[in-house]
Amino acid sequence: MTLLVLIILVLVLAAFSMKLSKRIKVPSVVALIVVGLVLGQPPFKSFFIGEYDQVVFLLGDIGLLALMFLAGFESSWQRLYQEKKDAALIAVFGVFFPLILGTLVILLSGYPLSIAIVVGVCLSISAEATRAKVLLELKQINTRLGAVLMGSGLIDDMLGLSLFVLITFLIKGTATKEQFLVIGSIITFFLGLWLKQYISRHQVLTLMLEKGLNTLIIPFFFVAIGIHFNFNTLIVHPYLLITIFLVGVISK
Repeated sequence: MTLLVLIILVLVLAAFSMKLSKRIKVPSVVALIVVGLVLGQPPFKSFFIGEYDQVVFLLGDIGLLALMFLAGFESSWQRLYQEKKDAALIAVFGVFFPLILGTLVILLSGYPLSIAIVVGVCLSISAEATRAKVLLELKQINTRLGAVLMGSGLIDDMLGLSLFVLITFLIKGTATKEQFLVIGSIITFFLGLWLKQYISRHQVLTLMLEKGLNTLIIPFFFVAIGIHFNFNTLIVHPYLLITIFLVGVISK
């Protein structure tokens, strides 16, 4: 299968799944990830994706940046500023409570301190892109709730990124692609917020931008998440999986 055919296939499946999700009243995020889960299974992955998996993941990274740009474009700087105190308070608790609880639970489970801290840091970072997509679909991103959630998520990600960078340097001594992606997503959010004042006056251009990003680019991010997922990880350490899941639910 050629790369062009693969891209068209992913976009067609994404469009179909998003329409279906509206009918059954399920967030399109879930539908897109399910598409990725199906395409990521060995028989389908070898036939449909083949040697182009890294290209799909690259498009997924671009989709993340596009989603955060659109979230910024749809947000209001005034609302973000008005809700800064609530956002900061939620973010601080959203980072340090999962970090401390996750680290303690993994330590008590018999794992080394380094692994416990890594798990704690991973639990402290929010799924900002997924949150942005859901808020965009519900048309709540430019509300007080949307401002608090997006503001706290951005602060959450910056704090979590700082911890993640520190841990990565202590363990590996180098930066990772994921760290640059988090930084890039924060920058593109504020870029969208800044460009809004110049583009939003042109309604046709705004609608074309939103439609293009939502249809052609953003779906790749969630599809790539599904392709990345490995079902074997669910059975390797089931008790550890359940423990981390419960800690994540309780602490967030």
